[in-house]
Amino acid sequence: MLNIEIKRNKLPILNEKKFVTTKKIAIDVGLEAIIQINFIDKNLVNLIENLAIDILLTNISKDPYNSFSLSLDKLNKEINKLSRDYNLSELNIFV
Repeated sequence: MLNIEIKRNKLPILNEKKFVTTKKIAIDVGLEAIIQINFIDKNLVNLIENLAIDILLTNISKDPYNSFSLSLDKLNKEINKLSRDYNLSELNIFV
């Protein structure tokens, strides 16, 4: 059975005029993902953070280790779509 728990590690902070957020997602027992995003636009950080969480949770199957790379590929495609409308050259994401 899939057990999902999402916690915010720390309150978002401003760092050198960039918004930084970190989330820790407990996908299953003994399996966690950490997402950290750093960008100058708080609204885009929130959008990308929610997008990353949604993609990770909807694409992790019964075999999470094999489906993780698929999730990262889908996240990359969505960020590429966003980059057509926004300048994301300063975007940093850690998953």
